[in-house]
Amino acid sequence: MWHSAPTATGGKPFSGGAANIVFRDNVFQHGKNGKCGAYNPVDSFDPTRPGNAFAGNRWDSGEPLKL
Repeated sequence: MWHSAPTATGGKPFSGGAANIVFRDNVFQHGKNGKCGAYNPVDSFDPTRPGNAFAGNRWDSGEPLKL
């Protein structure tokens, strides 16, 4: 079975209006199956909304995270 869900969500079910959500200096993992976050580490997050930020995050391998 294929599992590759995002590791975090940023505002569902109100993603379009979600504001002041900050992901900063976090370490994300791909989980035991190595597939978590395969498509994107964070889902339903709009970095252009007021107060939203995504910076300094990385995978546990040390690789920087990009949205």
